[in-house]
Amino acid sequence: KSDKINLTMTTPDEGKEKVVLTMTGITLTIDAEGKVTLDAPNAAVNANCKTVEAKASASVKIDTPETTITGKVDVNGDVTMGSKCSVGDTLAVTADATFGATITATGTVTCAGVISSGMVSGSNLSTPSVPSMNAAITSLQSHTHAVPGIQSGSSTATTGGPNL
Repeated sequence: KSDKINLTMTTPDEGKEKVVLTMTGITLTIDAEGKVTLDAPNAAVNANCKTVEAKASASVKIDTPETTITGKVDVNGDVTMGSKCSVGDTLAVTADATFGATITATGTVTCAGVISSGMVSGSNLSTPSVPSMNAAITSLQSHTHAVPGIQSGSSTATTGGPNL
């Protein structure tokens, strides 16, 4: 025992067995159930090794304002995101994806097919591989409707864009 390092071991007659290592500003505790606690609020923990494996039967929580991961990340399960997800260059989804909210794109959206059970709208819709559909879209972008019971030519309504 010195002024800088303190190692304390409790025995069963003093309560639960545990080992406590204390240095200036750092406390490492190992209890009888195998719980390891490192209290080092002003220190950094570095692991430099070939492989790190963490297995938890319930959960792992990382509580920090920012996390950086370099290299490839594989997730073999569900991913739940909070309020925002940012992707650098490309996001590739190779399985079914379900979105429970609005998707907004400020650039071009390209897809092999669109199936909608609701409204699809936009100011620049085109279907390059189906020319007859392009003609229908162009027709929908600007056309007039006659109002029944009103003399022809005296009142019409013009659509503001396609709503398919």
